[in-house]
Amino acid sequence: MTEFEIDRLEKSINTKLPDWYKEFLLNYPEDLVGLGAPYNTVSELSLPNQTDRLIEISDYEDSPDNILIIGIDGIGNFYYVILDNNDTRIYLFDHEAPSFIDNNEDMIDWGNSYDLVFENLNELISHLKENLTEDELDDSNTAGIEYLQPSEVVVLIECEMKDEWQNNRNLEVADSYPYSINNSEVIKLLKVESTLFEGYPEDYTISYSYLVSVDKFGEIIDADFLGGDNMRITDDVNENIKNLKFEAGTRNNIPVDSYTIVRYNFKMK
Repeated sequence: MTEFEIDRLEKSINTKLPDWYKEFLLNYPEDLVGLGAPYNTVSELSLPNQTDRLIEISDYEDSPDNILIIGIDGIGNFYYVILDNNDTRIYLFDHEAPSFIDNNEDMIDWGNSYDLVFENLNELISHLKENLTEDELDDSNTAGIEYLQPSEVVVLIECEMKDEWQNNRNLEVADSYPYSINNSEVIKLLKVESTLFEGYPEDYTISYSYLVSVDKFGEIIDADFLGGDNMRITDDVNENIKNLKFEAGTRNNIPVDSYTIVRYNFKMK
């Protein structure tokens, strides 16, 4: 994850992340990316490293402002941090037996509603490594893999940009930002294995995000990968995005070089 994505995450959830957690996201351990795949991949569930995924889980159980959700365990519980007094402990919420303040079920006692507690992030990572294994596909189990036809998977390409997301960027703020104009053609170039969705909830959306700089002629200058939910097809998406064409951004009604965030969203029909 980049500083840009962390800034977007903090603004989206209206919460300042602890320094130790930001450092973790900026230097996400490579050995966690495939750990637990394909059913309980750490980088997608227990400790997501993708901004949109963290935004998605941030309001789990209508958590109060001093509770930061940083992951889920895949069976209804989630990992959270109490943002008081620089606490580095990480708690695993017990959804089957939470504690309530004054027996009021609308007031969860977050200090006493956990099944496990880890003194710091390293302790949680050690726990995950001890209890999860990497289960990568090999040649022996690829037989019978079904390739999804366009009618069986929904692929959506979205473009979005806000002025405040351009902090510390080289290009100036625009009046309007670039948007892609040949999505349907580009989507047809992608082939996705159905196994990509194994282990995910039925309605789960797998996303990939890029910070794309587009010149005044609508051509891509650079596409900076920001993060993805599943690393298995990252290379394919990285290649596919190069085919996008854009309506250029404008300032004072004049086309200019500008930025946009491009998101690829994959979902089973």
